[in-house]
Amino acid sequence: MMKPDRTIQKRHKAIIADAERVLGRGLTHAETRFITSRMGCIALEMIHDNIKAGTQEEVARYLNSETEGASSKLPARPALSSLNADIRHVRREVPRLLPRVLLRWKEPQRHQQVERREAMRSLMRMMSVGVLASLPIICLTQWLAPDATARLCLALLVVIGFMFFVFWVYRTFPSWIVVSEGGISQSVTSEDEQTWKFDAIRECRILTQNIAGTPTRTLFIETLRGDRSSVGIADAISAEKLESILTGRGIKVIRIAEPEGSGCDSQARRTRTLTFGFGGKR
Repeated sequence: MMKPDRTIQKRHKAIIADAERVLGRGLTHAETRFITSRMGCIALEMIHDNIKAGTQEEVARYLNSETEGASSKLPARPALSSLNADIRHVRREVPRLLPRVLLRWKEPQRHQQVERREAMRSLMRMMSVGVLASLPIICLTQWLAPDATARLCLALLVVIGFMFFVFWVYRTFPSWIVVSEGGISQSVTSEDEQTWKFDAIRECRILTQNIAGTPTRTLFIETLRGDRSSVGIADAISAEKLESILTGRGIKVIRIAEPEGSGCDSQARRTRTLTFGFGGKR
């Protein structure tokens, strides 16, 4: 059997000392074995954190978890195989932090173009409000400090130009749709992610259309609060697989096929709330 190096031995002694302090007694052979059988730094650090954060009863139960029932038992491992024991211990203690991705696709450009037109309208409305709100300030500046009026107008133009530049850069990024174990999310950047959790969705509709000879599919999401949103489905994504995933999470899915040239698509797309990061909901 491999003998642990000095660093691991020091960790063992420190953990045993803290465990004895919490328990108020010396450790049994099984409790000591629980600590000294681990050679990996991650597992030892986790054991140490659990001991320092636990109560006397919790620490005693934790150190004896390998001898209290087969469901929580970790088999004793020789030192040469301690890495496998460490991995199993970490898997048992560390929960899954990120949900598993079931489907992921880039939203088709034809759907993003609709969003960008709506985002441009929102930007223009916001700029119009900003300019109108600035007119009294400009007039007051012209009356009180005429020399500063030109600089104020220049600053206003710079702000407007910067906003349009940000929009131009933003529209070059693709929109990604992710279906995970927790729900459906859509994002262009990491800061504007919109997520629909499965337990908050009332139903989903998959609309299939043939527009100008091009098959177009859209996923409409209706939440329990009555909010409606839509995302485009990439051509490479199987509608049957998407429906299977959603129904497996308890979501009602309705498949709709519209004839070519139907006006329902443009009307349905108007139900999609678009914000471009200006505080609304998508």
